[in-house]
Amino acid sequence: MTKTPIIEVNNLTYIYPRQPGGRRPAPFHDLNLTVYAGERILLTGDSGSGKSTFLRCLNGLIPHSESGKMEGTVNIAGIDTRNSGISQLASHVGMVFQDPDYQLFCADVESEIAYGLEQHGVSPQEMQRRIEEVIELLRITHLRGRMMDTLSWGERQRVAIASVLVMRPEILLLDEPLSGLDEGAVKTLIEVLKNLNELLGLTIIIAEHRTNCLEDFPTRYIHFGDPASGNPAVVRCPAVSCTSDNSLSLSQVNFAYGESDRLVLSDLTLSFHSGMISVLMGENGSGKSTLIRHANGILRPDSGEVFVHGENIRDKTVAEISSSVGICFQHADYQLFEETILDELLCTPRIRGYPLGPSRCRARSILDDLGLLSLGEKSSPLKASVGEKQRIAISTLLMMDTSVMILDEPTLGLDASSKQILASILQKERDLGKTVIVATHDRGFADLCADRIISLSGGRVIHDTGVLR
Repeated sequence: MTKTPIIEVNNLTYIYPRQPGGRRPAPFHDLNLTVYAGERILLTGDSGSGKSTFLRCLNGLIPHSESGKMEGTVNIAGIDTRNSGISQLASHVGMVFQDPDYQLFCADVESEIAYGLEQHGVSPQEMQRRIEEVIELLRITHLRGRMMDTLSWGERQRVAIASVLVMRPEILLLDEPLSGLDEGAVKTLIEVLKNLNELLGLTIIIAEHRTNCLEDFPTRYIHFGDPASGNPAVVRCPAVSCTSDNSLSLSQVNFAYGESDRLVLSDLTLSFHSGMISVLMGENGSGKSTLIRHANGILRPDSGEVFVHGENIRDKTVAEISSSVGICFQHADYQLFEETILDELLCTPRIRGYPLGPSRCRARSILDDLGLLSLGEKSSPLKASVGEKQRIAISTLLMMDTSVMILDEPTLGLDASSKQILASILQKERDLGKTVIVATHDRGFADLCADRIISLSGGRVIHDTGVLR
């Protein structure tokens, strides 16, 4: 039986638009690739190597919606992307982006999943049938009726995937789909994708750094950038002895969003110590991000107390608390505001009135440590890849130099080398006596750096390892 090409890429070159700090190197030159119907392809490569850019060439965002110069041709199901609008291509290609919020528009879960069907005039009966089917398929029935702004990152990721699958595309593109998912959700998603591929012949292309979860999935690998350098894993050094200082404590904290009766944090009592890296783990919706937002006063408990260095923060403003507690959130885009990368790092020193000369030196040193100098300090942070944005956001946290450092899913978009570098940096901060708290689904990263692992479920601590030696 003759194989049918569903994607044909011929002599594809993409040149990024010029930025104030200079033009980024082209991610690929004269790329030629044929993908056959029913293939399962895994794209690998370092952050910024061009994986996301390539996916945007496949779904028509390049050249139709993004600046820069595309040379060569991309044909999707026989359609030349240069001569077809994005809406026409969308009937063949569905894409799940790295950040689910880029494609979520509605107030509640079912409206979100139905959105694309409504735009294509699908009948209400067929629409309801497809929604039921995809909700069951992805095992997200527990999210039915929920408002989107109450969902965790991982839950929003699963809704975004549902909103694409419900359209029944021939080709499914997924950009870092596992990055915000817990281990159970990862297993479910991989099973679903395999079933769709085997039963319906769905062609699937995934760009992902968590390749260990996908060892049995791809029929073909495509690597972007230089081959892996083979750097050894970071060896975790023993933690310095923690002091009796509970630098951050929560006492009998209860919290529910809005008027909901569902407690996201339930009678939670927990302390974090200086000189220690504490890792929070748990399924999507277990309360990790909500806990973190209580640490600097963005959220306030319905009952219970939060203490920073022994002081109750009930009457303190977020600005006052932020002098001691710094947070790097899941969404790097939400905390990048300046026109250049260097200005982004100098924002806090300027606000605090620090001398800018020494601050610039420190900023450049941090950018060098995180492998960001090559981007150009005058480049816009918003033009960087998701993994690069994540490292820029982490750099701004390091510039804050707070005694308590909190990172929410810091490995989103990071390749293995970047994770090792980050683990080493966090260990150095710990050895300076800082309190480091990391919320993550990435067990491999936790094993690299954790001195203590705390597991949450239903807003409660279900397991605490204590100090790991």
